[in-house]
Amino acid sequence: MLLVVVAGAAFGLTPTWQWEGFLTYDDNPFRYSLTDLDVYQHREQPARFPIRTSDDLDANVAARLSCVTRLFRLPGSIETGMKLHGYFSNWDKSYGIADVGLNQGTWVGGRLELGYTYMPNYLLRYYRNPETSDTGDFTACRFAEHLATVRFRQQFGALTILPEYGYEYDDYQPVFDHYDTKIHRLGGEVRYQPVTNLEVRGEYEYRRASATGPVPDASYSQQEAGLSVVTRPRRLSRFSLEAGYTFARRGYTTSNDSAIDPSHAGRTDNIEAAKVTVKYRLTDVTLTADFDLQWRTVVAAYSAAIDDIKDYRQSRFGLGVVFNSGKGKVRR
Repeated sequence: MLLVVVAGAAFGLTPTWQWEGFLTYDDNPFRYSLTDLDVYQHREQPARFPIRTSDDLDANVAARLSCVTRLFRLPGSIETGMKLHGYFSNWDKSYGIADVGLNQGTWVGGRLELGYTYMPNYLLRYYRNPETSDTGDFTACRFAEHLATVRFRQQFGALTILPEYGYEYDDYQPVFDHYDTKIHRLGGEVRYQPVTNLEVRGEYEYRRASATGPVPDASYSQQEAGLSVVTRPRRLSRFSLEAGYTFARRGYTTSNDSAIDPSHAGRTDNIEAAKVTVKYRLTDVTLTADFDLQWRTVVAAYSAAIDDIKDYRQSRFGLGVVFNSGKGKVRR
């Protein structure tokens, strides 16, 4: 964020900033299956579930700085942001995200957007320690995520197209190095706004992931598609409603034999999500409420037990407030 302020000062520009705070109830932050939740609630395997609660409150705060620029008489911006998630009961689940982006106009209706996001220490859940598996020891499975993206935005009247490419690297802690993964992400978004108070958005992404392995080998290919609608009533222009649904099918691509990697060989995951967001804008403050559901169904050809571990249902309900310091453009 300091770099944005320095860059703005150097060119005589004044940065604008945005602050937001949310409190969200999450009924399954570790994304445990119904079977695992039942085991945890009956305290049958305490070493496997060293958690305080199976649900939690997530308090997150975020700040963004944006500095409007002009290159060859074309408008652009330099932006950076940071978000911190703090869980009330399971504090070790807390994490942070930082990002930086460049947004530059190219020609009429066209913009080039470059971005980098870093998440340094995200806890998935507690897995059996592969180095001491004979003792039944469980340890935290954490990883750092790096994501670089390039996106082009082109507007044709009421229609906007946004093709995008991203390269992601997930770096797991040493004991889980076999999960280190390089992911190519290719996709885009189409937005159609026939009138000022209605916008329809469709998106698609293809992922090709290569894990270090060799056993287990979590490499996969995934296709994901989504559709959402944003509307603002004419007589209540400060009010907005967004509803969306996404579906992803992930097929694991390991060449390992089912005898040595039954949890990935011949396995397909179907992941679905639905979300509703309601916003009400005051002057520089926007009040927000959202509710989202996510669920995963696993079909495994060689492991009858994997769906009892990986299937999950998760719902989140949050309330928040967003404050903008001025009229400068801040990317969301």
